[in-house]
Amino acid sequence: MISFFPIISLKNIPFSDIKGLQVGNAQDDRAKTGVTVFYFPTPATAAVKILGGGPASRETPLLDPDRNSLPLNALVFGGGSAYGLAAADGVMRRMEEIGAGYDTGFGIVPIVCQSDIFDLSYGDGSVRPDREMGYRAASEAVKRNDPRSHQHDSRRRVHKC
Repeated sequence: MISFFPIISLKNIPFSDIKGLQVGNAQDDRAKTGVTVFYFPTPATAAVKILGGGPASRETPLLDPDRNSLPLNALVFGGGSAYGLAAADGVMRRMEEIGAGYDTGFGIVPIVCQSDIFDLSYGDGSVRPDREMGYRAASEAVKRNDPRSHQHDSRRRVHKC
């Protein structure tokens, strides 16, 4: 017996249609780098398998499927190679402000994982996603940003495109 199943292409599903996911981004057009934050208002379960050498990542061991990991509040993808990992500091700050995270009994610790690409040879490699860019992207995600109308940052000046 042969069964046929429809193939669903995720590229045709807008982020805004995925329940439980809010997306925000911030970027620097001149430097050609940026950061995207996937925020989960209800913490999500996720897993990762790291392959290759030199992954620019933060807290990815929390997503190891063999561990008893905590639910994820935000997933961050950015440029800037390992330098761009600083963006997660801003995401953590924004998550803490809204009370998202694991309550340790001594304070809230947002569970934020990040992975970055090497884009230093593209655009201006001296400009990298940083704490403030991460904060802006997380703020956009929290307010239900529509990533199709993303903001551009030309070093301190933000405008709608």
